[in-house]
Amino acid sequence: MRTSVKNGVIVIIAVALMLLVTVFSPRVVLPTGSLVAPLAGIIGISALLTVGVPLALLITMLGLVGMFLLGAADEIVIVAVVVAFIVVALLRSRQTRPVSHQQLILFGLMAGILMFVLIELGLLVRGWLFDGQWSTALAFGQLGLSLGTLTALLYAALVAPVTIGWRKVLGRWSENGL
Repeated sequence: MRTSVKNGVIVIIAVALMLLVTVFSPRVVLPTGSLVAPLAGIIGISALLTVGVPLALLITMLGLVGMFLLGAADEIVIVAVVVAFIVVALLRSRQTRPVSHQQLILFGLMAGILMFVLIELGLLVRGWLFDGQWSTALAFGQLGLSLGTLTALLYAALVAPVTIGWRKVLGRWSENGL
């Protein structure tokens, strides 16, 4: 199969997975609306570690646009996923050899910690902008603490297995001549 068709199929499957994960992601209700856990970013980061930066960037951006159109992504989610993607891409670009399983776990941990920090900072800023009081900002941060923790733990636990799954599927696809 031609490379461009293969890449197109990969993008379609990955974006569909991102949107499917978004539908079933946990949510927390805030006074200004609800915040959805950005678990779809796991698909984008694992694609980054599997197929490379350009194709993974396309997958992540299309997935974020789809999430935004579904009403599941706001500025906090978009910024958190994009920054985590950029950091992992920069760290991955510094390596010249294939990523080992231990490094996949490390990338998952780093992405999870980064997502937690960015979600909490975004909620603190949103709370402060809500009425200009730090007590409200802390209340927003407290409301999102469980969601941020859950997101961080799931990123840390799932980036490596999802990346390994991508590798297995794409390896079999190449073996079968598709």
